[in-house]
Amino acid sequence: MLRFIMALVALLAHGLMPGIVAGQENSAGPTVVAEASFAVDDPPSAPLEAHQLVLEFAPGAVAALHHHGGPGFITMLTGELSLVADGEEHTYRAGDDFIEVPESLYEGTNLTDAPASLMVTYLVPSGHPVTTYANAGSTTQSAPPPQVVTQAVFEIAEPPVEYEVVHQLLDYAPGSWALAPENEGDTFITVVQGELVARDEAGAETVYAPGATRTEEQGVAVERGSTGGEVVRIVTTTLVPAVDETLWSRFGQIGTITMVACVGLVAGGFMLRRRRVT
Repeated sequence: MLRFIMALVALLAHGLMPGIVAGQENSAGPTVVAEASFAVDDPPSAPLEAHQLVLEFAPGAVAALHHHGGPGFITMLTGELSLVADGEEHTYRAGDDFIEVPESLYEGTNLTDAPASLMVTYLVPSGHPVTTYANAGSTTQSAPPPQVVTQAVFEIAEPPVEYEVVHQLLDYAPGSWALAPENEGDTFITVVQGELVARDEAGAETVYAPGATRTEEQGVAVERGSTGGEVVRIVTTTLVPAVDETLWSRFGQIGTITMVACVGLVAGGFMLRRRRVT
């Protein structure tokens, strides 16, 4: 009887929780070069645009005094950046992350002898300007501005009511394939270098060149990989709902398995008692 119950639980787990099993079988995945999570305390009103950029600051480069039309979520990838926010100076280095809030004034400068780079996602109400410079139209700035490595805009018609913004910078080794875990929220992807290949559940493949974008919906698992001879690098922005419905669903599945197992144990015990009585 015990063997029967264990087999039943294993069968139900395999049928009801494919996402968990798949995640375990593909645990290697790409290399996570950088990752950050941001709380969104005051989400802008929908519909939104997610402006996702990778910027590189050469030594001496300056992002002149400016403000944004929505919150900016920033992850430092390399180097060091000096940021003046409403008159207060801060220094951010590779691995740091910070948020730029709307209407505050910012100026960022690379004061070092080495390049600095960052990833940023701005969430802005559709149709609103992303960046407004305090001295728009002025020709007095002599320092070079940061270089835009990649830039993409994603439309978000109905964002979650409450959510976090999660950044990732991922590298896929040449020839590698990995089943991406089921996204905790809608994920917006831009290819930085190499050619990303995405394979859907039906086996259809799509190739994305540098600068190309891709959107993956919450709960959808796909294969991503590199079929060429170079490393593929992508940046991803995910809007993770405060309450993960997928997680609650899995708790429900586990509860179902537990209930079936308990019923089996009770039934087995009842049958055993009947045999002893008779």
